[in-house]
Amino acid sequence: MSSKKYIKNTFSDIIKKSQNVTDAIINLGLKPRGSNFLTIKKYIKLYKLDTSHFLSKTPKVLENLKKSRDSRKLNLDEILVQNRASLQNDINDR
Repeated sequence: MSSKKYIKNTFSDIIKKSQNVTDAIINLGLKPRGSNFLTIKKYIKLYKLDTSHFLSKTPKVLENLKKSRDSRKLNLDEILVQNRASLQNDINDR
């Protein structure tokens, strides 16, 4: 990562043009992974940049995420069955 990416004026322009943190990371030429999110958030806070224009997740997106998570969960009755060959992940996912 070049420090030029984080010069206030350049960084501020990218944040203004971005719709969210992931978009800002991509616009900076980085991959949206791991510590890049923390770095972007650090500089947003350091430079006191306005992110009110960032799009938040809509209720429909949040509902789909919850359904996805719930569909992977196993009920305790499904796990605690006599003579059931169980994987450790089944219990951890619950």
